[in-house]
Amino acid sequence: MIKLVWVVAILGPQGIMSVTIPETTKFKTVDECAIFGKAMTPRLQDWVRGGLGADWDLQVAVRFNCGPEGSPA
Repeated sequence: MIKLVWVVAILGPQGIMSVTIPETTKFKTVDECAIFGKAMTPRLQDWVRGGLGADWDLQVAVRFNCGPEGSPA
């Protein structure tokens, strides 16, 4: 199985803040994982803004990595 790990970063008052978020959905192939990651990136950006109570124009950088389950991604 393939896992996806999100990396989210924003620029805050103390500088760049970043966090990794493991995705609970598992994938059969890296391609399926990548398609999901690309499709869900805008939704994750909105989710982060909402969670912070931030304006919709807050820049939220999102990257993802797909790799074998059980290994660092």
